[in-house]
Amino acid sequence: MLLVCHAEGMVNRYGNLSAEDSGLTAQGWKQADALADWLKKHYVIDVLVSTPSLRNRLTAQRVGQAMGLPVTVHQGLPSAPDEGDGERAAAAETQGDFCADLSGLIERLAGEYAQKTVALFLDAAVISQALACIFHAASLQVDVDYSSVTELTMRGDRWRLACVNRRQHLPMPELARSEQVKPAGGAAEPPEALAQLTAVYNSAVAAAVDSGDEARHKRLENFIQFADLPAGSSVLDLGAGTGGLAMQLAKRADVTVVGIDISPAMLERAELERLQGDRKLARRVDFRLAAAQQLPFRNERFDAVTCRLMLHLNRKPERILAEIRRVLKPGGILVLADLRSDDDPVKRATQNAIEEKRNPAHIAARSKQQYRDLVEEAGFEINEESEATFERVLDEWLAEFPAEDSQAIIVREMIEASIETDAAGIQARREGEQISFKQYLYYIRAVKPSPAAATD
Repeated sequence: MLLVCHAEGMVNRYGNLSAEDSGLTAQGWKQADALADWLKKHYVIDVLVSTPSLRNRLTAQRVGQAMGLPVTVHQGLPSAPDEGDGERAAAAETQGDFCADLSGLIERLAGEYAQKTVALFLDAAVISQALACIFHAASLQVDVDYSSVTELTMRGDRWRLACVNRRQHLPMPELARSEQVKPAGGAAEPPEALAQLTAVYNSAVAAAVDSGDEARHKRLENFIQFADLPAGSSVLDLGAGTGGLAMQLAKRADVTVVGIDISPAMLERAELERLQGDRKLARRVDFRLAAAQQLPFRNERFDAVTCRLMLHLNRKPERILAEIRRVLKPGGILVLADLRSDDDPVKRATQNAIEEKRNPAHIAARSKQQYRDLVEEAGFEINEESEATFERVLDEWLAEFPAEDSQAIIVREMIEASIETDAAGIQARREGEQISFKQYLYYIRAVKPSPAAATD
């Protein structure tokens, strides 16, 4: 049996947050990935069991994704006795009850999964207390680190301690291990592209937080109104970033939302915003670290998927659309929004050159017909289309991504050069001391046909 401590949680860094409901920090997501990779290489694990607390569940889920195993959330796993007001953990009787409950549960799990390797994902205090209880050492205090592994083996009818607080999997490389992304079919996004995407958006998190202005809020509201999702829907939000769309969806559309992103730094900020907001609303939103090319969800899991401003960052959007179709229920809704470029290929190439200079992760804004073809070829039926036009100020737009001054100057010069002939198809113009332009977002609302409809 492996007693695995969760990766670094938000509550461990921001002490004012709820312990049960807080997820992982950016560092915690990296620790969870390193742990998953190491466990996969060094153990043959049969069963993953977690407490209900979010930081334990997320750590366990990350391991499960790497090993192809489901996670069982065990409501009976106890929390450690509370140490409040400077007092040591409760009274001896309470401590004894806790030990009896914990030891009994571990024994039951050992019996249920005899001859199997079980990984239990627990809080550090629970692991420390478990060792003290199992080995009848009331005064034993063990320092347990985030994402560490403690191994117990059953020999005869007695537990033996094989190792405590193993952390060989840390430190890990700074970039996410994108090689874990394995497509279900078709070509995968190149690993170096995913690594660059992660790095760019990790560095852009501060600007993304600062850009939470009224104009951005209106752009999200415009998308939500177009989406028109049924109340009560379970929604997957791809490329959740700092969580703005997921939180507004949950509030405005009365839905539950799981937001995924490839950037640990973005997810930490999203989780902080979730926990510092309305408590009832926070319970309907969850964030996960995942690549859209390999979603960690079962088939036909969601009623709807939102994909806003993400396809233009990928060389293989077909992979993402295939995964969206897989996780949508029959009749499920895809709501797509992305940068619309001009039908003229020369103008489209000019716009994409400008976008790439501003955002190194940019791949291609597409024409309306190109987006239609992608969606229909993925097996969706388009039932509504729209276009939204937003006025953007060049300086504010540039500030959304950190860039060297030389790059910003090049982007400015390229847009200025396009003003007279509208060479980029964005109607750039000078207004006093500033330059403005139009940003076109193309919206598609499509459905995954039911099996009966597909055969008619």
